[in-house]
Amino acid sequence: MRFVLAFNGTRGDIQPAVVLGAELRRRGHDLVFGAPLNLVDFAVRARLDARAFGYDSREHTNSELIRDGMKTGGALERLRALLAEIRNHCRNQMVDEMFGLRVGADAAFWLLTKGRENRLRRRFGMEPATKALSQRVAEYGAIEIQPCDALGERALVRAGCSDFEQISSDRLRVVGAVDHERMFARWRTIVHHGGAGTTSAAIRMGKPALVRWVGFDRPFWGRQLERLGLGASTRLKGLGAQELTARLQVVLGEAPSPRARELAPRLIGPEQATRCVDLIEGAAPDEHLSRMSA
Repeated sequence: MRFVLAFNGTRGDIQPAVVLGAELRRRGHDLVFGAPLNLVDFAVRARLDARAFGYDSREHTNSELIRDGMKTGGALERLRALLAEIRNHCRNQMVDEMFGLRVGADAAFWLLTKGRENRLRRRFGMEPATKALSQRVAEYGAIEIQPCDALGERALVRAGCSDFEQISSDRLRVVGAVDHERMFARWRTIVHHGGAGTTSAAIRMGKPALVRWVGFDRPFWGRQLERLGLGASTRLKGLGAQELTARLQVVLGEAPSPRARELAPRLIGPEQATRCVDLIEGAAPDEHLSRMSA
């Protein structure tokens, strides 16, 4: 069969899909993998037929729109317009590119906002989605540095797509891309943005986490951590050193760590990727077009 997987975002969004794509390829399926331009090579190294899909997420993170627009206030109408521009960045382009990628495919899986998903679904002759991702997931069952000094902790800051200067001192180190599995295993706790990939990576390593979210699906994942007793969650906007210190004290306390270690072996194992692909293969012959949406 011929599959299309198309995703956009940072590495935490793309890596789980690369794992699924590699398993589909191992089983002998044809696969076209859509990824942001800056992560196409990452997918190619996994021996996937990777194509550019949507915007360059690294350039977008470092753009004036994000770096300046998210820091400035102004009138409420201006702020709303700014956030709408950020959310809609290249989304129509992604819909058009997705429609082109899926030509000749038996099944296609994509990651889009609900509005853009419905635009694409209309082009495919499908019924629209009526609920947000967080609602559907629930129904399916499915830097601040000051606190580290206050708590006497050392910090490793992963710059990710940001153009932070990489520095090193006795208490602080700023680095570029790192392997989550290798690094998380050595840390007491992880402070992150709440993306699905980073959230699951922290849990797999049995580490409690503090989520400082901005928007999209990240408040949802932060709430799940709190619900499961695996850490704390707070909005990034307006977050200061005092509140961050207090929340880190909770995460570094006695309760979250044993709970995280208890849940880690239940979250995922080597067989999970094959089980997920089993579901993809099982769905494709009946529907010929399946979807994963955000």
